[in-house]
Amino acid sequence: MRNLTAALLSAVICFLSVSSVLAGGDWNELKNRPRDSAKAENVRVWLAQESNNPCQMTVDIFDSDSNLVRHLVDDQIDYGYYNLYWDCKDDSGKYVTRGQYFYETNDCGGNRSGELFMAYSKGETTSSLDIDNWSETGEINFVLQSDSSVVSLDICNTQGTTLKALLKDSVMLAGDYAIDWRPTRLHTKTYIVFVVRLTVDDFIHEKQVLPKGK
Repeated sequence: MRNLTAALLSAVICFLSVSSVLAGGDWNELKNRPRDSAKAENVRVWLAQESNNPCQMTVDIFDSDSNLVRHLVDDQIDYGYYNLYWDCKDDSGKYVTRGQYFYETNDCGGNRSGELFMAYSKGETTSSLDIDNWSETGEINFVLQSDSSVVSLDICNTQGTTLKALLKDSVMLAGDYAIDWRPTRLHTKTYIVFVVRLTVDDFIHEKQVLPKGK
């Protein structure tokens, strides 16, 4: 990978605009920096678009045997420097195995490559959080794939303050779970958006919910 110039090092790093099309995943997930700073650097894809005109940018991720794992980006983007954080999934939506990976970018005829390393927190690949039907059912759904998981489920505001603890350090078996929760009238008057935080062992899932009428 070619060295960055002093001008690039001093440039402002920004995220891809919401209008950009990500070929391999959901924008809201790929733009989020992992809480673990070490992991964030291990999965960070740095993009540089140095042309004054919009140009086609592609990003592909390969395993150590040079097999294509993820076609991450394929879109026209404007001049700028961008960070993306790979969500550890392949093109089929499955988590990849632990190990070494690398990415290749092609932008305006130029090529760039870099290394990635995939390691997981306990609970990251063995649990999931689903709130897609919450507004209709009032249920927070989650799946545990391993027995003896230590689980906490909290409702927070967007600043991270816990408003309601639904589960606290509960040891749970593998299975599908549904927990009922509706915000109180006082909370709906005070907050527009709520954050559902599911902690499984040492991994945290977070998703936002917006009550009806907001």
